[in-house]
Amino acid sequence: MQKQATLWIRTAIIMAALVLCASGAFGEEKQTPESDWASKMIKLEHINPSSVYDLFRRLPGNLQTDSELGLMVVYGPPSTLEFVEEAVKQLDVPSVRPAQSKNRNVEITAWLVGAGRAGDSGSDVAPLLRPVIGQLQERFPYQGYRLLETTTLRLRSRTRSREPSRISGLIPDLAVEGASPASYEFSVYLNAIQSTSSGHTISADYVWLEAKIPVRTSAGSLNYSQIQIQTQMALPAGKTVVVGKAGVQGVVDGIFLVLQANIVD
Repeated sequence: MQKQATLWIRTAIIMAALVLCASGAFGEEKQTPESDWASKMIKLEHINPSSVYDLFRRLPGNLQTDSELGLMVVYGPPSTLEFVEEAVKQLDVPSVRPAQSKNRNVEITAWLVGAGRAGDSGSDVAPLLRPVIGQLQERFPYQGYRLLETTTLRLRSRTRSREPSRISGLIPDLAVEGASPASYEFSVYLNAIQSTSSGHTISADYVWLEAKIPVRTSAGSLNYSQIQIQTQMALPAGKTVVVGKAGVQGVVDGIFLVLQANIVD
């Protein structure tokens, strides 16, 4: 888009310069007898002849264009023919179009990691997450971490839909007897993939997690707690990133949303 805008600006500057030159060239020229006028047919290869008609229509003589054949026929004094021919040489050039990146498949893996003030991190935690959990232990007052759920969402990098991609599921580790299963919905709207000196960055305008978790109160009644994590961010491809945190009192002290995005095509 930036290159296209630059092309239009360049064309406008050329056209303005040509108009000024034409004003100077023809304003002081002695009138050429019509008997000395001539005609010239000019073939345009890259632009529509009608698109430059307004530039030349005030010159002495007559101008006819044929967009279907890409032709311009100029009739007028030699100065008009020379001016139009020179102007067309500058304007009739190939367009510079911005390179379009192809559609890419992006795979986003999401981990829901539960944290508590007591207990040890279980062996069920994926080796990929252990460095992340080590960092969390340094920053938060939780000792025990466990993997609650893993899900994967695949989406396209250049889709016309403004709707985010969604996936939903259950969280068996947070089940309560006699209650509906704990459930979640994970949504992402992908914006773009950007190349950097260190790799690719996957930009997401919308990252959203919502979970509905059953809670048994001390009185024995059953309630449901809803948690949400919502943000927008740039994910370095292949890096594991902690996106946000929520918690449910009486069930789990902290739930961390951890993401990793990868280009898979």
